[in-house]
Amino acid sequence: MMLTDSLTWIADRPEFMQEVCSLVECIITKFVQPASSGQFQNCSQRKVLMKMLLIFMKGKTVALLCCILDSLVESVEMFCQKLKASQLHGVAVDPDLFESGYYIISCLELAMKTWAEDNPVPASILLEAQEKLDQALLQIAHYFPLVAQALSRVTSLIEAILQNR
Repeated sequence: MMLTDSLTWIADRPEFMQEVCSLVECIITKFVQPASSGQFQNCSQRKVLMKMLLIFMKGKTVALLCCILDSLVESVEMFCQKLKASQLHGVAVDPDLFESGYYIISCLELAMKTWAEDNPVPASILLEAQEKLDQALLQIAHYFPLVAQALSRVTSLIEAILQNR
């Protein structure tokens, strides 16, 4: 809990918050990088990155939570665009892309579950994220139903958060 206490201190210092947001974006970027080493090492690394991101998600700093949400939603949008492009061009989807997408969607779902009871993110930002995810879902629903189902779970969690306010 020491880190979450530190995040409160950092929230009052915009230059530090910017650096923390950069770190969060770096963590999320690591999820979408192709596997460079063995599959087991890469899986372990992604689990560690997910745990690090969870620590940041538990902070109550709105700017940081919005940064996390924005970065994750942007990564999901790019993932879905790549899936759609592969389908349009008749190219097989890279397994690393699916694995990366799985972890990004899992992180997004984890964020919504973490924020389910006490979510300081403004409703307007959650609505915007939900709309973007719905658009991404529509791009791939026909060809990638399991990915669409995972995204649907996330948008349902967002809807539940918005209704419980």
